[in-house]
Amino acid sequence: MLTSNDIVTLWEAALSKNYWHKAILLLAAAHPTIAMNEFSLLSIGQRNTKLFRFRDSLFGSDIEAHSQCPKCAEKVEFQLDSQVICDPNVPVWDGGERSIDIDNHQIICRPPTCYDLEMIAPYLEVEDEEGAAYALMKACVFQWLVDGVYTPIDAMPISLVEQVSQHIKTLDPHSEIVCRLACPECEHSWGEPFDIANFLWHEIDNKAQIILSEVQLLARAFGWWEGDILSLSDVRRKYYIEQLHE
Repeated sequence: MLTSNDIVTLWEAALSKNYWHKAILLLAAAHPTIAMNEFSLLSIGQRNTKLFRFRDSLFGSDIEAHSQCPKCAEKVEFQLDSQVICDPNVPVWDGGERSIDIDNHQIICRPPTCYDLEMIAPYLEVEDEEGAAYALMKACVFQWLVDGVYTPIDAMPISLVEQVSQHIKTLDPHSEIVCRLACPECEHSWGEPFDIANFLWHEIDNKAQIILSEVQLLARAFGWWEGDILSLSDVRRKYYIEQLHE
């Protein structure tokens, strides 16, 4: 469980980092005894599972989120249970090599890791999804056999790359969480990806800003030092703030 000071320290360290580094810093905060470079080697399913369990310890398993209907732009609010969408009893891919058979193709591969996602970030920034898919495939596929004959991985067609990607997601079920949503206004339904790393960061960001606002308020009112205020529990800090409004 993080203290208020821990949350503010984490927020300060991650604020200027890119998406991928934010996720690593969140993992490091959840597991302070593990070397940070080890998190880069986690499969995406392993990463997401750890982040869900970290969020459970901070905010509980209930999740309130919102999206926008892609058809009519109506705001759609929805609730999730982290224990359901990321069931801790479902095994995740540990990163070892697996064989995927698609028709006459045999592909030996491993799951994408946090490092791989950072590596393909430049492609995604310019919306080059095909380039990102090929770069990820080259990083994760070790061998490609067609009818038992070794074939250069660079020659793999994009249609097969996409099929391999779908098989990998099946083998690493927590690597991509998709929520089925329906618009209450136009009844359109769609699949909404839920990114726990991004969602948790926004919660940490919001919590840290609330804490710092309370620090500023109490420091002005009582002349207390920041460290003394941050050492207070949420309950005690809230009590003193309520007393200011009486």
